[in-house]
This record gives sequence, C-alpha cells and structure tokens, in this order.
Amino acid sequence: MNVDVRAHLERLEKRVDMCEALLGMADMEGQKGGGKPVSVKKQIAELTGKCNRIFEGPIREFEERYKSIQSWLKAEHADLSDVVMNTAAKRAYVLEQADFLRQTAQQLKEVEEMEQFINPPIMKEMPTYAKQLEKIESRGHLLADATVRLNQEVEQLVDNYAMTMNAISTLLVQWDLIIKELEKNKGTK
Repeated sequence: MNVDVRAHLERLEKRVDMCEALLGMADMEGQKGGGKPVSVKKQIAELTGKCNRIFEGPIREFEERYKSIQSWLKAEHADLSDVVMNTAAKRAYVLEQADFLRQTAQQLKEVEEMEQFINPPIMKEMPTYAKQLEKIESRGHLLADATVRLNQEVEQLVDNYAMTMNAISTLLVQWDLIIKELEKNKGTK
C-alpha cells in the first residue's frame, strides 16, 4: 500500500508540474521569497484569485448583458454569434463609414441645437390667442352684417332723397311754367 501511495504522489507531482508549466508558475518559484520555492497551496490560491477576478470581471458582465438581451434575441430569432461582430470587423466598418458618421453626428448636433425651437413658450399661449381670434372673428361677422344692413338703409335713404329731389325739381319746373304763364297773362291784359 505504501508503494501505491508513493506512486500516486508521484503522479500528482507530475500533474502539478505540468500545470505549473502550463500556467507559467514554474518560473515564479525562484522569484518569490528570495529564491525559496513557493508552495503549491499558495500558487493554487493565487491562481484561484486570478480566475475569480477574471470570472467576476468581464465574463460576469458579459453573462449579465447576455441574459438581458437574450429575450430580445429570441424575439428576433437570432443567435448571439449572429449579433456580436468581430472587433476587427467593427473597427473596419467604422473606419469605412467615418465620413458618413461625422456628417451624421454634425446633423444630430444641429438637430439638438434646434430642439429649443420645437415647442417655444409662445406655443403654450396659442390656445389663448385662438380664443381671442374667434371672438374677434365673431365680432367681425356681426359688424359685417350690421354694415350690410346700414348700407341697405343708406341706399334706401339715398333713393328716397333722389326721388324727393326729382319730385321737387319737377314741381319747381311746373311752378316756373305756371308763374311765367301768369305773368304773360298779366302783361297782356
């Protein structure tokens, strides 16, 4: 049994050596502790810490973001690999579209500057002005109707005046004839 344990320990040591070689820990043995070899337990603890930091950092953030967009991906019938592009492809696309993106950014900046004119404060007062305009229009209609009636009355008055003046003129002409006749008859007698 002692031979079995020894063989097992040798196999474990070989595995640890292979792991250290793969992870670059063999070089660190001489560096730490002034040339003293670093214990495997310490190395495993450090390795565990590094792995935890990796998994708690960007990978955990990626998992959270992936979960948040997973429902959207299902609705769009897309897979993550279809949606996430290669970083180099993204950079190349941005570089190809740089002029267009600058122009679009400039236009968006102009639109943002013009947003203040979309709903100016004067627009809030428009309903009040609309009501005032309606009142003025109704008064204008009433005044127009009154003006038409007054115009008709004035026309009637002018017509009556003209008829009266014509009648007076005709009467004066007749009286003038009568007076001339009377004077003629007086002078002949």
